Amino acid sequence: MLLLTTGPIENSLQNGTRTTKRVLIKIVNSSDVNTSTVEIVGTNLTANQIVYVSELITIPVNSVISKDYYADLDGFQFSFHISGLALSQTGISVWGKSDGVIQATHRLVLSELKIN
Repeated sequence: MLLLTTGPIENSLQNGTRTTKRVLIKIVNSSDVNTSTVEIVGTNLTANQIVYVSELITIPVNSVISKDYYADLDGFQFSFHISGLALSQTGISVWGKSDGVIQATHRLVLSELKIN
């Protein structure tokens, strides 16, 4: 099993709006033979650190899965528990969006995610 995290992402109000309102998570399984499983956990980084996303997804062989989550929060963090025989062939990227436009400040590709 592999645990990856975005680390804390600050998203406070700027001029009455937040940089990111939605988060797009892309998961790629490039294995020709095996599936992988990813547990996605999204946390609202308030004083209580409230989990607001908890989803377990099986990623089929040679597939890309996209998930879209609410992120209009002062701060948030996503973690990904990856398991299965295609563990080493599973990649994840995180994309902040506002009004359908990708926000470069909240973009994280696999090599930028932290291993826990």
